[in-house]
Amino acid sequence: MNQDNNYEGTEKPEMSLTRKLTALADGLNVYSGLQKDEEIILIPFSFSLYGTARTVKDFAQTYLDELNHNECREVLDIDFGKMTSVDYWLNKCDKLKRDMEALGTVPMKEHGFTVTLIDFTPEFTTDISKAIVNIIIEVVEMLQVINQKIDNAPLSLYGNFYRYQKSRCDRRSVESRYKQFKRDAGVLTLESLMDKQAFEIEECLKKKLLRHTREPSDREVAQMNLEKMYKHLPYGYVIPEDLKKCYARFFRFVLKDGDILRLDDDLYGNYLFQYFYQLSETERQALIELDIMLELINEDMMAMSATHKCEESLPEIVEFHRNCELFDDNMPLSALFFDKKHEDLRTIIGSWRPYLIEVNPEEDALCLSTFNFDLKRIQPSTVYIDFAHLIIKEALIVHMSDLAAYMFRHSNLSKSENSLYVQLKRYKNICEPSKKKGKKRRKFA
Repeated sequence: MNQDNNYEGTEKPEMSLTRKLTALADGLNVYSGLQKDEEIILIPFSFSLYGTARTVKDFAQTYLDELNHNECREVLDIDFGKMTSVDYWLNKCDKLKRDMEALGTVPMKEHGFTVTLIDFTPEFTTDISKAIVNIIIEVVEMLQVINQKIDNAPLSLYGNFYRYQKSRCDRRSVESRYKQFKRDAGVLTLESLMDKQAFEIEECLKKKLLRHTREPSDREVAQMNLEKMYKHLPYGYVIPEDLKKCYARFFRFVLKDGDILRLDDDLYGNYLFQYFYQLSETERQALIELDIMLELINEDMMAMSATHKCEESLPEIVEFHRNCELFDDNMPLSALFFDKKHEDLRTIIGSWRPYLIEVNPEEDALCLSTFNFDLKRIQPSTVYIDFAHLIIKEALIVHMSDLAAYMFRHSNLSKSENSLYVQLKRYKNICEPSKKKGKKRRKFA
């Protein structure tokens, strides 16, 4: 399965299974409270309940289908213990069933109703109540499966959930603040970018947005050497007493590459998913805005470091960096690797050929610049592992982030450059011999 699916660039209708389930439960509660002098509305009310039940079923099916594709757009704010119990719902349907049975001694038309309800025309009132109960039983079964799938979901599901939430975030205010910072700075330097990085992280941590994570251990706190971070904070900045604890929480979600700090979408998304309703909308927005700001800072850091590295070891592509066009459409992947490692790369690309779409079988593997994989037949993890082995062998001329940028533009591995980088980093760590026997990653931060 392609675990890098996400919603960027797609438009999917908003749905809220939570709201629809609540509406159905509330509707049945209201019906149960109807008095004898309100009997005239019993049948029309049952029509409404049927329509709501059908919508709930459709939404539940969509939610389940998305889970089966490792996707999720909504955190269900429901009591699974109750809503996955058939008895919970049947108790709510008790008055509806009794009323429809009492009215069902004659056909519907004798009550003055001849209607088609979405997909069937009830002949007797009992047909409506039976249909509603049957739908509810189907919904309960789907909710049971949904609950089980969420309990056993891979971390990548939460990464996809996070990227969907991030795609809905209005970036303009963050981009505006960053543009103002660049105008104020005049000439950007690596030091000024690190100042901005430290300030944004500290301002976010002061809001206690990660308070729901477990308390840091003494070991984690002791590992936080923050002297370098302190020197980048504004002069006279008031540093909270528990700053080390805050950073210990924060760095659980960080992938560090030199001075570049990237948030791990999977772990960050896991936190957001698990505590979605314990965080306010403003707090959820702040978590995503920090990620966006770090990405903007990282882009400028990478441009600077890439230019510096090219000037030292790769003069022929300095101009690409300086023009912010590191890779043109025709640059082969092999240009990113040292010549002495080209045979290793040729072997790897050769193993990909059966899974590449629309590639000339006669073209030299080292000349290929487009990698459209048949993701139904090859796992993205296979490609990441191949790259990881090359990276460990120090085959790359450029930074790993540059490889991520290249493959983002020249392949269909991922719709997110950041996600692609995170996967390269993760599989590099997994494949390094010294880390093979490391502990399993925790599911919850």
